[in-house]
Amino acid sequence: MPDGRKRENYELRVPLSCRSLWVSYLHLGTGAAKAAELLDFLAAVRPDRICLVGDIVDLDASINAVGRLLGLGHVPVSTWIKQRLAAAHDYMQRFERTDVEYASERRFDGIVCGHIHRPTLARVAGCLYANDGDWVEHGTALAELPDGRLQLLQWQSRVVSIDCLPFTRALAA
Repeated sequence: MPDGRKRENYELRVPLSCRSLWVSYLHLGTGAAKAAELLDFLAAVRPDRICLVGDIVDLDASINAVGRLLGLGHVPVSTWIKQRLAAAHDYMQRFERTDVEYASERRFDGIVCGHIHRPTLARVAGCLYANDGDWVEHGTALAELPDGRLQLLQWQSRVVSIDCLPFTRALAA
C-alpha cells in the first residue's frame, strides 16, 4: 500500500484475541445491519471489551424505506453523498487534519475516531490516526491488541483483512 501499510488476509479457523474492539454505525433494526455477520465476527474476534459508537440504531430508516419502495434496496446515503460532493471530501480531509492537530498539540501518541465512515489507520505528521470506518458499508472495526497496538479489521465471509502499519505485527499472525 502506498502509505507503508500492509494488508494481510486470514480465513479464521481459531478465534483472534484483542483487548478492545471499536465497531461503528451498526444500523440495528434494519436489513442493512448485517446482524448475522456481526455475530460471526464477534465470535471470531472475541474482544475483552466492545465499544459500539455512532448510529447504533438506524436513523436513515425513512430514506431507506422510500428506497425500498422504489426498488433501490439499501441506499448508503453517507457514501453516496461523500463520493459526489467535493465539499464532503474537503470536510473529511479537514476532519482528519483537525483530529491529528488536536492530538499532536496535546502530545498524544494518536487519536481514535469515527464519524466520517472512512476506515483509516495511518501515521499523519508523526501521530497515529485511526478511524474504525463503519460496519454496514465497509464491514470494518478497529482492534486493540493486548499490548495497546491498533489494527484495522475488515470482515467478509469469515475472512478478515488486517491493515497494520509497518511497525505492527498482524493480530492473526
